[in-house]
Amino acid sequence: MILKKQKELKKILISIFVFIIISLAISYCTNMKVNALEEEKNEVSQIEPQYKGDCEDESIDFSEDIVVKIIEKMDSSLDINFINKFDEVDENNKPYYSIELSVSGNLHKIKSIESVLNDLNLNYKIENMDIKNPKNEKGNEKNYVDCIMTFKVI
Repeated sequence: MILKKQKELKKILISIFVFIIISLAISYCTNMKVNALEEEKNEVSQIEPQYKGDCEDESIDFSEDIVVKIIEKMDSSLDINFINKFDEVDENNKPYYSIELSVSGNLHKIKSIESVLNDLNLNYKIENMDIKNPKNEKGNEKNYVDCIMTFKVI
């Protein structure tokens, strides 16, 4: 009976020993991977990012871009909030630009944007023009408005 208990005790001790060895091996492998990842993280964090901007492609010539031409011809007293240009295709598969322009300034100068489009000899159609009186510090100026206009250039 004592021999049976000793044999069972040996089996239990061997099982515990094998479990400990396997656990140590797995722990060692995991620690190696964690250390390698931490070293890689430190290397990456030490390198300074070199942001070149969204439009850092010297092969693109922006001088012929319609948006750049419009901005150059607009009155400098107008505040440009944003300009979005979308390349679209109509129902006849003809390409055109849809341009959304948001400006703030004197109402008479905003109305002159149409003459800018005419001066550029653009085939355009104003689809929407939303003019609002702003409620900010410049809103007290006479004829100062915010305008969002959308036009289509074929």
